[in-house]
Amino acid sequence: MTGMVETVEQLTQLCVLLFLAVGAITLAVALIGVLCSMLAATYEKTGEIGILLAIGAQPRDIRRLFLLQSGLLCALGGLCGLAVAGGALYWGTSILPDWRISAGLLLLSVICGTVAGLLPAVCAARLDPVDAMRN
Repeated sequence: MTGMVETVEQLTQLCVLLFLAVGAITLAVALIGVLCSMLAATYEKTGEIGILLAIGAQPRDIRRLFLLQSGLLCALGGLCGLAVAGGALYWGTSILPDWRISAGLLLLSVICGTVAGLLPAVCAARLDPVDAMRN
């Protein structure tokens, strides 16, 4: 009987590791998507960034704007994920973890999204106002 218990425990640990691996891969793919969408936003808003810099906005203001945008984008994604988990709870499946873990996961999504938006934010803040307004 002890061999069976060890097998069940090993199977449980394997399932947990599988879910962690799938979650990590999903997070990496989502962050690449955020990075690409923020880079696209940087190129689309080049003229607006040039105008903001020309009227006196500091590069740190541009960085903050893009970091806030990427952080809010990921926060919205995290809230949608928690809403789906809450909907599953309504239908009888208990998949929501403790509220502390849920809050930690939401915070993790915001932090990861902000880190993914760092490169586009720096690129946007380094634009020359005159060249940016020409585009």
